[in-house]
Amino acid sequence: MVSLVNELFAALDSDPALMEAARARLLSREILELPQTMARLAESQNLALAELADAGTRNAKPGALEVAFAAFRADVISRFVETDSRIAEANAEDERIRKIRRQFEKFRADVSAKFAELNGRLIETNARIYGANDEAARLRREFEDFKDEVNARFDRIETCLEFQPPGWGSLTGWVTKFEFERDFEAYIYSYTDFDLVEVIPFREKREMMRKHGDMLGATDGERRSFVRADALARIVDGEGRDAFLAVEVSYTVHWQDTSRAIRNAGFLTKITGLPAYAAVAGTSVSARSQKRVDSGEILFMEMEDHTIREDEEEEDE
Repeated sequence: MVSLVNELFAALDSDPALMEAARARLLSREILELPQTMARLAESQNLALAELADAGTRNAKPGALEVAFAAFRADVISRFVETDSRIAEANAEDERIRKIRRQFEKFRADVSAKFAELNGRLIETNARIYGANDEAARLRREFEDFKDEVNARFDRIETCLEFQPPGWGSLTGWVTKFEFERDFEAYIYSYTDFDLVEVIPFREKREMMRKHGDMLGATDGERRSFVRADALARIVDGEGRDAFLAVEVSYTVHWQDTSRAIRNAGFLTKITGLPAYAAVAGTSVSARSQKRVDSGEILFMEMEDHTIREDEEEEDE
């Protein structure tokens, strides 16, 4: 089959008449005449373009040129107007921003000035506060001194009202302190849930006050009171904590005794950072001291009265 096709193509190539006859049989007339048709269309197009160009040349009169120029000028002016408008808008926006900037700068300056004023007022206020604190501290000290004076006077009145033969107070006080020192641990176990560790010796009390007296702000009298305290002891309290106990002993416990015990306990806490309890021991408590005992501010260890009175001596005889 392939050989037959090849032979046909070879015959067509060698015989132009046979080629033309084959074309006529295989192609329509429209396709055969297509080259001529395209040539005619191209010629017609060229003629139309030439006529249009000629018509344009004929219509190029001076009036038409003026119209074109006027249109171009109007377009340019319009574009200038639009450009000016956009520039004006940009300038207005820039001015608005500048106005905001001026307002902001003024506001910032006002705020800075206000802060400066407040700082000055704050310094003055702090100075007044410090002055008021100092005045309050002085007033507090004066009040405490006055209270001590008033209470001391009442205690002296109470002492004077109690009948005691000459020298009896010193003797009963010495006997009471001796009794307490002898049975110190027994009194602790009887009236508290503390465990005694050791009694602080005189030398250690003196050393504490030498090292820490200035820090405590203690007066000479308060330093002597601490060193000469009737009993300062290391204990373990009811919660199992290491602590201290400050005790003052007197036959009749007065306000001065409770004050010394409370002050010495406070000194121990400030020196060591550990809890410290205040206590008094005696056969009785004055009315003012009883209030401190009832409030729980201080512990009271009641002692038996073993002193010999005049009426007992007469009965023995």
